[in-house]
Amino acid sequence: MGMLFILLLTWSFPSVVIKYLSYFFSPLTQNFYRYLAASVFLIIFNYFSSPQELKLCIRKIRYFIIPAFLLFLYQTLFVYGIGFSQANTAGFLSKLAVIFVILVAWIELPDERSTIRNKSFITGFFLAFTGAVMITLSKGTPSFSLGSSLIILSNLLWAIYTIHMKKLLRELRISPVMAMSFITIIASIFMFFPAINKLSRLCITPVSVNFLLFISGFFLVGAAGSLYYFLLNKIGATITNNALLLTSFITLGLSFIFLKESISIWQVLGGILLIPGCYFILRKTQIPGGEIQA
Repeated sequence: MGMLFILLLTWSFPSVVIKYLSYFFSPLTQNFYRYLAASVFLIIFNYFSSPQELKLCIRKIRYFIIPAFLLFLYQTLFVYGIGFSQANTAGFLSKLAVIFVILVAWIELPDERSTIRNKSFITGFFLAFTGAVMITLSKGTPSFSLGSSLIILSNLLWAIYTIHMKKLLRELRISPVMAMSFITIIASIFMFFPAINKLSRLCITPVSVNFLLFISGFFLVGAAGSLYYFLLNKIGATITNNALLLTSFITLGLSFIFLKESISIWQVLGGILLIPGCYFILRKTQIPGGEIQA
């Protein structure tokens, strides 16, 4: 479970980093530069570590176009959805992604149905989901709008993208790092056009901020995305995405430390439900190829 913990910790940072970078870059511009940085780092890494596999994937590049486009649509709709929504509404609706992942996994991945039927998993899901929602909604009741519809649609796209990637990794039998390098480079091409008018911001932004922008792309997109692919294969899409609910609590702590945001009693109570919920999700949950012991 060490790799899952690393992913949880890594994907708890994007909200904090993106909020800081938003003072200098628009969300769409951030998306392009972060994905471009991830693709460059990963392609260089794969060129030296797995040159033969890299050549094989270049010949099969057409297989990566659909998931890269799904990822691009997800990122774009989610960003615009946040722009048209209140922060607490966006946070609440983003948690619905796990429900879409469960539904799509049930339809497309028969080997994960035993996980979804598992009593320990069901108990953990309700506890963790309730806790994550309590943390998110502690600052007000959500209001629904056009932005809400965009976020819900982006959640569905994330679920389809996730299940598609698990099936693709199984079919092509390539490393997660190799897959992520091609996904990010194609996705960055799609992201170039919405961001084209504001790319020059990079030239007038402090070097330290640009450094954070590109490093966040490498770690939070490239490295973490590769680890996410690995876990999709190792423990399944259902468990991985439900365990990621824990990022709500970790992000809460990071926001308190780095952004000096306050923590309410409802957020504390949400954490009390969320942590044991994730424990039940992982505890003796049946997955393809074995069992996870928390």
